[in-house]
Formats: sequence, structure tokens, C-alpha cells
Amino acid sequence: MPKLTTIGFDADDTLWQNEQFFRMTEDRFVALLGEHGDAAEISGRLLEAEKRNLGFYGFGIKGSLKFYDSFYGIAGYESYSEGSAGLDEYNIGLGYRWKVGAKTDWINELSYVHDSADAGYYGNASDSGYRVATGLRSMVGENVELTGKLNYTDVGDFGNGVGASLGGVYHVNDMFGITAGYDYADRDNVDLSSWNVGARLSF
Repeated sequence: MPKLTTIGFDADDTLWQNEQFFRMTEDRFVALLGEHGDAAEISGRLLEAEKRNLGFYGFGIKGSLKFYDSFYGIAGYESYSEGSAGLDEYNIGLGYRWKVGAKTDWINELSYVHDSADAGYYGNASDSGYRVATGLRSMVGENVELTGKLNYTDVGDFGNGVGASLGGVYHVNDMFGITAGYDYADRDNVDLSSWNVGARLSF
């Protein structure tokens, strides 16, 4: 039998209720490597690997708040990095939805957008602009929600262009949902497209 030389470990504790399983798995991972170091050292190295991966894969958070039956507020933050360069984007805005069917809404949004970049040796830059978006959101099953949107973004020195997004939510229950989506963005012929997975928490 070949000697075991490498172990790969990956986990996602985005869903709060899964934190206990994440910790249990980490404890077992630490125990598995116990003969190669003490528990604190192994956990510390695992944490450092997780932090490095955040920079490689990027991360973000989005939120919305309904004001009335049709008006809602939106806000978000996304961070990406590659090597010594990084891009952060903040946005905040308002949305309005029209009922176009029993389970379908036409959604329209206007947002303020601020981009900042750290290009390492070449310095930093930032600029602000806006984004307008329109699309449809629909419940296509008892637990499945789909959203598709087209948008136009103009952020000054960071370029302008059209984009599109397609996303879905699987509602585990009234509070938690699992999300996945694809965002296409073109800014002055620069491709800023990305895939995303995550979780939704509703209050």
C-alpha cells in the first residue's frame, strides 16, 4: 500500500447552523495529523490556509431591506485579489418591484457604486459611479427561486459596460437558503465575470 503523503481539506461554514459540523470536522482533521504537531499549531496553519484562500477566490456579502410592499434597499461588498493586486467594490441603492404574475416580480434597481484597487508597486486608485439593473425574479418551485438581471455600470476610471447575472436560491426553510449564481461583467472590454456560491439569511 502506498504511503500517504498529502491530505486535502476544504470546508464552508457560511451557513451558521453548519458551524458545529465544521468544528467537528476540523477537530477530526487535527486529530488525524496529531503525530505531526500539536493541536494549536495544526489549527493555526489551517486558519492561515483559509485566509490565503479568501484572497484567491474572493468573497462578498449582500443585503436587502424591504421598506414597503414594492420598495426595497440594497447594499453589498465584494473583494477580489490576484497576486499583489486587489479590487474592492461597495454598492448601495434602491429597488422597486412590480408583480407580473402570481410568483414573478419585475425588479428595477439604481445603485451608487464605489471601486478601489490596490495594484501593489503601481499604487492605488479609486472612483465612484452608478449601476442600473432590471430583471425578473420568480419562484419556479416550492423551494426554488430564480433571478435574472441585465445591468449597465459606469464607474469613471474603472470603466463602463453592460452586464448580466443569473442566480438561484434553494430555500432550506423560512430563514436559510443556499445560493449560487453567475455574474457577467464587461468594463471597457475587460472581463470581470465570476461564479459565486453562498447562503442567505432572512429575518
